[in-house]
Amino acid sequence: MILRMAKLSVLIFVFFSCKKDKLEGDKEILIGTWEWYKTEKIYSLCNPPSIESQLTPSSEQTSFSITVYKNGKVTYIEAGQEIATYRIIFTSFDKPNVCSLQGYKYFNINLDNNVNNVLQGCVSEDSLVVIRNFPYPDPEDACENYTSYFVKQ
Repeated sequence: MILRMAKLSVLIFVFFSCKKDKLEGDKEILIGTWEWYKTEKIYSLCNPPSIESQLTPSSEQTSFSITVYKNGKVTYIEAGQEIATYRIIFTSFDKPNVCSLQGYKYFNINLDNNVNNVLQGCVSEDSLVVIRNFPYPDPEDACENYTSYFVKQ
């Protein structure tokens, strides 16, 4: 009897400790595989004039994609290889007046419920714009900025 109770307690703990948000309703727009096609990099923001460059699969000689699953997980892929999988915890979704792009919904996600590991951007039916974290990590200072563009496969 005690052994059964211990097993049940462990199962309950595991079930609740693996918190993630299922993608339901409007959030289902994120489900699918998103293929990276460019990143706009702005740097020297701290020492104007700023400089802009464009990174592409061709210029970087690699590819990136993001797969988002209905069960609340996201996988990052580089050159066809999975490099990380995280649980999705939404902190914001479709907040008014955040995405200036017509027809897009804003999202802010804490990956694995970690406030220091954020996926943030805007999404439409066929396009994903990532402004934080992937494929290029947030810069250590505020002197650089990356905006990455993906298309739904």
